[in-house]
Amino acid sequence: MDDIAILLVDDDPDFLEMSRILLEEQGFRDFTLARSSEEVLVLLKTRSFDVIVADYELPPGTNSIILLKTLKAQGNETPFIIFTGKGREEVAIEALNSGAAYYLQKGTQVELQFAELRNMILQLAEKKRAKETVERQEIELRLKNEELESFCYSISHDLRAPLRVIDGYCGVIHNIGGKGLDPNVQKYLTGIRAASVKMNTMIESLLKFSRAGRLALDCQEVDLSKMVWEFTTDLREQQPGRDVTIDIDEGMVVYGDRTLISMAVQNLVDNSWKFTGKTSQAQIKARMTSDAGQKIFSVSDNGAGFDAAQAENLFRPFTRFHTESEFPGTGIGVATVQRIIERHGGRIWAESQVGKGATFSFTLPDCRNRAAGAASHDREPK
Repeated sequence: MDDIAILLVDDDPDFLEMSRILLEEQGFRDFTLARSSEEVLVLLKTRSFDVIVADYELPPGTNSIILLKTLKAQGNETPFIIFTGKGREEVAIEALNSGAAYYLQKGTQVELQFAELRNMILQLAEKKRAKETVERQEIELRLKNEELESFCYSISHDLRAPLRVIDGYCGVIHNIGGKGLDPNVQKYLTGIRAASVKMNTMIESLLKFSRAGRLALDCQEVDLSKMVWEFTTDLREQQPGRDVTIDIDEGMVVYGDRTLISMAVQNLVDNSWKFTGKTSQAQIKARMTSDAGQKIFSVSDNGAGFDAAQAENLFRPFTRFHTESEFPGTGIGVATVQRIIERHGGRIWAESQVGKGATFSFTLPDCRNRAAGAASHDREPK
């Protein structure tokens, strides 16, 4: 308990000293004494405390509830205990409603009350330390993620140049040699160029994955019904031979970042289109439901599906449940969708059975309700 910093506040110097002695007997060592609100405000500018224990009446003509409200207004969340001889119920209610952690009345059973005060201090200090640890870990994690995303972006961006050189040299060799090239050489060149194209596609996916976590959110109205209709129309034009039934709910409007949401929805629609490629009477549905006032958007199909037990692994970058020969892809699209949805404060999940299709659902909290500037600390590198 040596490291628990306690600020004792009381206008009675004798009671202050007695409090210090009794708490010291309880095992505490780090005390700071103050006799007025002004002293407290000055002290808090120079150091922090784990707990503040204050009498109700404080000079000049003020009280600890007013002090507590002042600290709250300044953003100071130090746990506050009011330890006083005032036993009025209305004072206790006002204190607790103002944010006091505890209201303890002074009395004649001094040792018992200071033992109770000791337990209060220990509980509050432990909660404060735990909260600070979590906040520190969150900051460290955010910084590590930012560093990793920046590294990912830089590496992905830099890898594209040598790939273009490889593809370019293969093209030059093919043009120079023409039909005179040995068939095996032509085969190898074709393989190299195909691998370059695939690698470039993977890098492009990685760049999108990185950007999904870095772009600041631009909150606006997004018509998901129109968005899905446009994506499926483009897919029909690209593959006019496909017979796919598209069923889209009308009026699916949300608020979020149009660019990022478009990227997420297109990924889900493209996946449904791709994984129904070997399904007769293919069907793709886009639905909007509501649960406890929360909007849930889903894209479902009757395609290849996957083992539901592996659903969590699906959201890991480069994880695939099908071979390249069955269904081509990079295995990063769904991970990108998850990052976008979580960027908006939502969550995503998948339900599926092998051979019976899949449903991807996500919640999307209204970005207008988010605090101004929330999630906007990251910026796209110039």
